[in-house]
Amino acid sequence: MKAALINDLSGLGRCSLVADIAVLSAMGVTACPMPTAVLSAQTAYPAFSRLDMTDGLPVYVDKWRAVGARFDGILTGYMTGEEQAAIIKNFVSESLEENCRPEAAGQHAPFVLVDPVMGDDGRAYSNFTDGLCRQLKNLAAMADIITPNLTELWLLTDGPLTELRSAVPEASEITRRARQLLTGRCQTVAVTGIRRGEEIGSLIVTPGAKPHLFLAPRCPQSFCGTGDVFAAIVFGGLMRGDAPDTVFELAASFISEAAMSARQNGATANDGIDYEKGLGKLIKA
Repeated sequence: MKAALINDLSGLGRCSLVADIAVLSAMGVTACPMPTAVLSAQTAYPAFSRLDMTDGLPVYVDKWRAVGARFDGILTGYMTGEEQAAIIKNFVSESLEENCRPEAAGQHAPFVLVDPVMGDDGRAYSNFTDGLCRQLKNLAAMADIITPNLTELWLLTDGPLTELRSAVPEASEITRRARQLLTGRCQTVAVTGIRRGEEIGSLIVTPGAKPHLFLAPRCPQSFCGTGDVFAAIVFGGLMRGDAPDTVFELAASFISEAAMSARQNGATANDGIDYEKGLGKLIKA
């Protein structure tokens, strides 16, 4: 299995492409990265450099096309802005359309996961614009599954972020908003960062079924990059045909254990979780 991984590459902070490549390699997926930006450190660090790759992406895609690159899956994460998101949306659209052509008979459309990175903790990131959000809404409709956190779910459904700063939303409201995104190809919305007492996990919403919570013990310390690890595990597990419940349970327990380990080892929030030590648990014989 071969997957295009579209995300930023950060030199410090275990997140984005660094996490994607490690996790998916362990899960038996050949990682083919397409960096959206190259950073000296992920953006929660007090100082970092950033090289926006928007201008280079069309050539990157053209060269992949020139050598006949085809992918069994596509994972998308951080995008720098509306223009870049439009380029990536076109790449995903073209990749799906390729499987409708006569010469593609017998081939499956790529499995698509969209992590609509736009904000967290009730606040949008500095690169957020309405235009970026519109592009990600369109991209989400092309995905098999999307993995927004609560902030991103509210942004995608035009909800006021002030609601998230004043109270924890009810599961019924989270579900209602998630169901609005079950359009186009999208059959699963996995809302991450759901806290219930001393546990944390994801709420899985699919058409015609009751929502299902997958929880694990919550580490007292928060870490950057957990959403990236969650998306990579879910993407890899579903790509290789694991049962969805098994995949979501694995993601919850894996992140919980890696966060606890990072805390025990004195890692800072910016360092990310100790996922490296648990990669063996992701290998399937």
